[in-house]
This record gives sequence, C-alpha cells and structure tokens, in this order.
Amino acid sequence: MDRPLISVLLAVYNVEKYMHQCIDSILCQTYENLEIIIVDDGSTDKSGKICDAYKAADSRVRVIHQENQGLSGARNTGIENASGAFISFLDADDYIDPDFIEYLFHVISSTNSDIAYCAFRRVSEDGRLLSTPKDHRDSHIETFSKKEALINCLRARKGFQMFVWNGLFKKNILSRFTPGRRIGQDQDFTIRTLANADRVAKGWGVHHSYRIRKGGSKSLELTKRMNFQYLALKDIKSAIENLPADKELMDAYYERCFRMDLGLIDRYSTGLLRDKDLFLTLRAKMREDSRKAYPDMRGMLLSFVLGANESCYRIAFKIIKRFQK
Repeated sequence: MDRPLISVLLAVYNVEKYMHQCIDSILCQTYENLEIIIVDDGSTDKSGKICDAYKAADSRVRVIHQENQGLSGARNTGIENASGAFISFLDADDYIDPDFIEYLFHVISSTNSDIAYCAFRRVSEDGRLLSTPKDHRDSHIETFSKKEALINCLRARKGFQMFVWNGLFKKNILSRFTPGRRIGQDQDFTIRTLANADRVAKGWGVHHSYRIRKGGSKSLELTKRMNFQYLALKDIKSAIENLPADKELMDAYYERCFRMDLGLIDRYSTGLLRDKDLFLTLRAKMREDSRKAYPDMRGMLLSFVLGANESCYRIAFKIIKRFQK
C-alpha cells in the first residue's frame, strides 16, 4: 500500500494549557502525508487563536470554528470535513510519539485490517508517567474478526477498551458520534464502528500518552453520569441487535452492563453523596444485570450478596481501595 492521506482530527474546547504539546506532537510525525483538522468547538479561552496560529504556520493544518456542540459534535464535524482515506482521533490534552501514525499505519496495512489500535501510557496532569501496559512490544500484533473484536471490547479483554484516540480507522467504516453525549460517547461509537469492520488489528507498541486530569467529564455529578452511561448501553444493545443473533455477544453485553453498574455504585459508595433513592436504583440495576450476565447459580448468589445495605457497600469498597493502594 502507498502512503495515503491520513486525517488527524482534533476537537478543541478551552484546553490552551495543553494544545502546544498536543499539536506539536502531531506535526512532528514521521508519517508526513497528513491533514490535521482542528475543530474549535466554541472555545472561550485562547484555544481558537492558538489553532489559527498553527494554521498560518503549516499548510497541513485546517481549522474549523463552530458554536459549542460538545465533543461528539466536534468530532462529527471533523469526520464530515476529512479528506483522508484513514482517520485518527486525538484529544487536545493528550500527545503522541513521533511514530504514532507510522506505527498504526504499519499495523493496519500489514494485516489488511479496517481498524488498528496501539497501546498507551497514562500520564499525570503535569506529564509524569503513571502506568504503562505490561509486556508491550512493537512486534506483537494480533488480528481479530468482527465478532472477536466486539466481544473483547465489551469484556475489556486482549487490550481492547472503548476509546477512539489510540486507533486508526478506514474512513468508509466509521459510524458517527451521538450528539449531546458527555459521557460514554466513545462506547456506542466504538461498537457501531466495529460492527462495520471485517478485521481489526491490535498492536502492542506504546505510542500514545493519555493525560489524567482532575476536571473534565470525570467530575460530572453521578446522576448525570449514570444517565449518560445507561443511554450509551442502550445504544450499544441496539447496535448488537442489528447484527445476526449471537448468544455469546449478548452475554458479553450483559457482562458490560454489570461492570458498568459496579463502577457507578463504587463511585457512589466511595464518594460523599448520600441519596437513598439513587442508591436503591443503582443496587436494583446491578442485581438485575448480574442475573443476566451470569444466568446460573453464580448470578443468583451474586444477586443475593448484592442485596446488602448501603453501609455494607461503603465498608466493602473502602477495604478494596485500601488493598489497591
């Protein structure tokens, strides 16, 4: 395969502090046949001016200013304006290694896949290394069928996670992001896009730095987070039901639901929130999904154990957090 044009899409909203490191890391890529589409999603800080300065300095940079539509809307604008046969999505507070695109293009072209992912490291707000995947190496590449990729993604196995910023996608298989979704926007998009793919490749080289920030969507109040997550799960289920009926795939979906419930009630139990109705809603949903995820004796036992009261949950999660440290 030649060196086709690759579109790198960058959604920007009030991230002036991180933009230079992010955009500089794109411009210094060893793969040079790029267009960088920066969508300024109604920023109120200096982000828009920084975008325009990069456009003036490098002909590969295109800038689109629009009224605020949220991350999903900004990414959709980028997709609609992309000219490349392949697309990569980046977040403006992250940054990439110089061979990020080169590596992903090698993975996708050498395996004749529709999507390629790489591994990533987590860094702190000030750029300190927090974690790197174990046993990572550039030469380790695995390929998966559509069904294998979907199941691994739903179960978070084989290095699959529902992120888009560590991937390279053929443009013609891309779904669109759900407008207005502040949490879980990558989740249903990922499942719909995987459903359009025939082959997916996972490279175990680490070429992306994901920045953990205190603010942003992670600070969203729990009730809103819960509603967004459940909407994403509803859309995921709809996408799966559009595929040929497959029990293994649906089992993986219900496992995903149960783990999502567990994560939400973890946030509730280890936070300062006290809301009996919300706790009862979360507990009921988790018990229901545990029986669907494990429709045997395990599910019955789990449902019984999960019927504990709020104080038991708080004690259990405090113990778990202590051992995790």
